[in-house]
Amino acid sequence: MNNEVNPSAINNSLNCSGCGALLHFNPGTHNLLCDYCGVSNAIESAPDSRDILPYDYDRICRRY
Repeated sequence: MNNEVNPSAINNSLNCSGCGALLHFNPGTHNLLCDYCGVSNAIESAPDSRDILPYDYDRICRRY
């Protein structure tokens, strides 16, 4: 089974849907923002994404 990702597909996913320019992360949102035309492109979740759970660092350290 080949799990390789096509590099051109990754590069194209970072292009603006409005003008094709390179997008930049917009802090505080789940969007990529275009500096040229102002379009905000939503970041899609991976189909196998899971919730990130917090862990108590001190509790883990006391175990060891």
